[in-house]
Amino acid sequence: MGSLKLWDGSAWVNVSRVPGPRGPVGDVATDTSPAGPAGGGLANRYPNPEVNRIAAGTLLDAWRLDTGVAAASSAWVATPAAGAAFPWGVFTCTPIVDSWLEADAVLGLLGKNDAAYHQGYLGLRCAPADVDGFGDRWTVKTQHSTVQLYESRTIRHVYNLVGGTAYTISMLWSMGGGTWQYNNGPHATCMSGKLWAK
Repeated sequence: MGSLKLWDGSAWVNVSRVPGPRGPVGDVATDTSPAGPAGGGLANRYPNPEVNRIAAGTLLDAWRLDTGVAAASSAWVATPAAGAAFPWGVFTCTPIVDSWLEADAVLGLLGKNDAAYHQGYLGLRCAPADVDGFGDRWTVKTQHSTVQLYESRTIRHVYNLVGGTAYTISMLWSMGGGTWQYNNGPHATCMSGKLWAK
């Protein structure tokens, strides 16, 4: 260690250590780790508490809905009325924490029955609307029975949901006119979703 300067009252003097008596020897340190029940964002007891919340990105729920018809029994059926939900395509959830809901709807085989151009819409509805104001989301294609008799529709949207609020997610159909049908087999028509903690 280098020298230390000390003022002796009239000048600075180099010293190798601070003069004076050695202080008393203290007690040996004891364990100061926390003990007892954990609180706040922690659960269980010390010394091994656990985080008391669902980690962001945790998959809370996953679901898949289809018509309930066996693939071997699938058939062409009329689409619902314009603006209506598919009767089997409605899901209700109440997330326990603020969450992202990734919802998908698929009409794998959609047929246009008449020889006229009309738009056919596949949609998703979140009721009530999510935090960002999204309720209904739509995708659209125009079909004509002699040009593209069969087409498909898919839509995906990620909804921003509030924990503790009940939401209903629906698969919707609408059209600009004409008559339409879809294949009701589970291989062609379904709705699914995944709920992720924020």
